Amino acid sequence: MDIFNTFDQAWQRKNLFFFYHGPISHDILVNICNTIKQKALLEGEPQTRALRLFSVLVELTQNILFHGSSISHDQLQIKHGFITVGYNEKLYQIVCGNILEKHEIENLNYMLNRLQYMSKEEIKREYRETRKKDLKKVGYSSAGLGLLEIARIAYQPIDYKIQSINDKHAFISIQIMI
Repeated sequence: MDIFNTFDQAWQRKNLFFFYHGPISHDILVNICNTIKQKALLEGEPQTRALRLFSVLVELTQNILFHGSSISHDQLQIKHGFITVGYNEKLYQIVCGNILEKHEIENLNYMLNRLQYMSKEEIKREYRETRKKDLKKVGYSSAGLGLLEIARIAYQPIDYKIQSINDKHAFISIQIMI
């Protein structure tokens, strides 16, 4: 897949400092997010920027945990994904990816595409309005609110790619610059 060539090139440029690929659980999610936040703080990042980094990582890893396709292993359903974090031109670059069932793609693709063309003010307004409403009545899932949160924090529009794997599954990668 194209995404693995991107990782190899990024490692060669030495701007990635964290890479995880494997099962995602709540405990792993918490440890990864706390580790990256602590690294940012130790390197002198302001608390607000470290918290933004932490928030985006939580939202992205929760998307893997709650919406990713499960892999059966010894009668357990395990979610798998990857997470990379790098530092590029004064911005943190976060890339996450996982396998999704195709029935989840249409709404996700619509939301991500829509967010790419919204202004920061439109994103902030929709985020505030959506938080006040019953999510199910307005057609949002918790993932929709999470994507609004990410778009609100991100320095650049959310970049994403969806690649078909087979009739039932697709691979999604999402890149965020903070």
